[in-house]
Amino acid sequence: MAREVDPKDLTVADLMSRGPAAVEEGESIEQALRTMRRMGVRRLPVLGARGMLFGVLALDDVLDVLAGEIGELSGAVHNERTIEGVLRP
Repeated sequence: MAREVDPKDLTVADLMSRGPAAVEEGESIEQALRTMRRMGVRRLPVLGARGMLFGVLALDDVLDVLAGEIGELSGAVHNERTIEGVLRP
């Protein structure tokens, strides 16, 4: 917002993006991440039936899920090494 503009004189239409980036609920996470990267955004509206807002995908949420998955992979590798150490002394 410009410093000289009184917020009381503005409407949402004055500030909103025209044709914002969005994905449909059936699109893959990979496609959504490509769109986020291309548009330089951390949040992306997810559209459902008839173009209605279904939700918002946030990059932070994706990172939380990926961090959990990496932790699971790390645990699997650790357990495999432990089991191999017991079976093959």
